[in-house]
Amino acid sequence: MTWVSLPTLVPQNLTLAPIRVKTDPVVTTITAIYVPPGVITSDNVTGDQVANAGGFSITYWKQIGASGGNQTLQMEKVAKAFPNTVSLDTINGHLADVFPNEIQIDAGICMGETNCSLMIDIGSRTLDSTELRLIAESLTILPHN
Repeated sequence: MTWVSLPTLVPQNLTLAPIRVKTDPVVTTITAIYVPPGVITSDNVTGDQVANAGGFSITYWKQIGASGGNQTLQMEKVAKAFPNTVSLDTINGHLADVFPNEIQIDAGICMGETNCSLMIDIGSRTLDSTELRLIAESLTILPHN
C-alpha cells in the first residue's frame, strides 16, 4: 500500500516492533506496533497487551467493497452520538474522529479502484489524544494509486 508512512514523531522510549500485514479479498491491514523496552510482540501478544504496557499501534486499513455507507457521515454520527468523548477534527487535511485514547483518520478513497476506502487507526491505553495527535500529525498521508 503506497499511501502508508510511519510517523516521524514517536516517544523516545518506544521502538518499532516487526510490522504485521494481513490480507484477504476484502480487507488489507498493515499494523505498526511501537513498544517500550522489555515488551515482546508475537502473534500471541495482543494489541491490548502492548497498549497496556505503554506502547501504541497504527493500523492502516484498505477495504474493498461497500463499507456500509458514506465514511464522512459515519464519522460525524459517531462524534454526534458521543459528544463528551469523541470529537470530529481534521488531521493532515483528513477528517478524523478523536477519542480519548484513539484517533481514526479517513484517509480517502483508493485511486483507480471502485468501492475502496482507506482508514488509519492510532490507539493506546497509556497515551492520550493529545500525544496521539502529535504522532498522527507526523504521518504523511499519500494518495493511494
